[in-house]
Amino acid sequence: MNPVVLSLILFGMWACHAASEGAPMPHSTLEPIRSLGLFLFRSEAVLRAVFWLAVLAHVYEGFLGLRFAWKVRPGAIGFAMFWLVQTLLVGYPSLRLIKEQRRVQAKAARA
Repeated sequence: MNPVVLSLILFGMWACHAASEGAPMPHSTLEPIRSLGLFLFRSEAVLRAVFWLAVLAHVYEGFLGLRFAWKVRPGAIGFAMFWLVQTLLVGYPSLRLIKEQRRVQAKAARA
């Protein structure tokens, strides 16, 4: 996983949460992020809903990652938990990687 992508995703989730809280951003240079969020979503309530929907999406993707990892390596708890945590944090990019592993494994099994 590219550390830049990981950093951007985690920063984006944090920024969405911070911008939806109604309080000033923790640092004045981050205020444009709040302004952008409010411009795109029109209100703090909608921005807050977007944040919680993103959290729910990450949880769902995390459990899908767990399921796919379990199919790639049945019985490997550590492997499955790694993919659960990584996909909870990163979301789709991580899910795409484990799905690719699953596809390659299925293709090898057919050959």
